[in-house]
Amino acid sequence: MISCKEITDLLADYLEGSLDQQTVQALEAHFSGCRTCDNFLETYRTTTNFLRELGEEEVPAELKERIIRFFREHRGRQEEEPGGEETGSG
Repeated sequence: MISCKEITDLLADYLEGSLDQQTVQALEAHFSGCRTCDNFLETYRTTTNFLRELGEEEVPAELKERIIRFFREHRGRQEEEPGGEETGSG
């Protein structure tokens, strides 16, 4: 019998169809007997479908440069601090 925790670990593979038939049958048996996991499956499925429909957006070049600069500066400050941690002054 598959546990609820195992469901969360296998859910993406289940929806992609990459699990063996025995595991699929065990998951489906669990879903039919566990309302919580069945609801989680439907929520996960709906969310992933919605995100696929959104598609990808190109990040504006200026924003991308600002983000990269921020992380480079932040990383540089961490390397200057003893132990690589920030002290809160800055």
